[in-house]
Amino acid sequence: MQTKPKKGTRTAANRKEAIKEEYQRWKIIRLVDIEQQLKALVGEKAEFQGVQRPALKAIIHYKSPVVAIIGTGGGKSVLFMLPALCSTGVTVVVMLLVSLQEDIKSRCNKAGISCVE
Repeated sequence: MQTKPKKGTRTAANRKEAIKEEYQRWKIIRLVDIEQQLKALVGEKAEFQGVQRPALKAIIHYKSPVVAIIGTGGGKSVLFMLPALCSTGVTVVVMLLVSLQEDIKSRCNKAGISCVE
């Protein structure tokens, strides 16, 4: 069980700063035109498919958990790439299939999103 750090400590100050930075990140993301960012990420003719738009809006409004069932080739990666592209901070993505890692890394790099394995 995690407890709050004691007031006045360095840990408390760091936690307060991290919470402030996270709040600012989510505030900025909510102001983004997701249609325009999708076009910048994928191409001018890009449109949201299936549940992408409602899932992305839930992510942007910090809803949790977000469950989006999308088939192969349905655009799941847009759900983490778009918020990462138009915000500051770190986006963590857990890839279960090693075969997808190189493709995702390549797509992130092409979009200007720094990526590490």
